[in-house]
This record gives sequence, structure tokens and C-alpha cells, in this order.
Amino acid sequence: MDYNSTDGLHSLDNYTAQLTTITDKLIETGAKLLYVATTPFMPNALLHDPIVQQLNERALLVTRAKGIPTVDLWCETRNAPLWRFFLCSC
Repeated sequence: MDYNSTDGLHSLDNYTAQLTTITDKLIETGAKLLYVATTPFMPNALLHDPIVQQLNERALLVTRAKGIPTVDLWCETRNAPLWRFFLCSC
């Protein structure tokens, strides 16, 4: 998906809105929720494509606002010695 698209369907704002709707529906069921952030282990991450991090940031805004606990695999993986070699921004 091209979340930098200008068509509106695949924008980061649309992703956030859809995730909010899904989250609200799940909360209404009484389910216990846990958000697990996506790891940077994506082919484009090695090319410094920021989309996974941007999607995680948007998801964290939604889940934190609703008090949903989070397991941040992005941060844990990103800080591993091997990833520091590939991802300069760590």
C-alpha cells in the first residue's frame, strides 16, 4: 500500500480513522485488547522507507488514547545490535 497516496483511501489519515473505528468496535464487545507494534523487519525498512514506523506511530496514538496496553516490537527489534547496522536512525 502506498500510504503517501493522495487518493485519500490509502493515506495515513484514513488508516488512523479506520483503526479508530475498528478499535472502538472491539472495545464495545468488552474484549481485552493489546496492541503489538510491527517490527522494522520489512524489505523497505532496509531502504529507509519510514512507512512501518509511521503506521506504528499512528496506531500508538489511537491505542494510547484509549488506554490499550502495547508491546512495542518495533523499538525492541530496532535497538538490537544487528538492526543498528542496517537502520542508521537508531
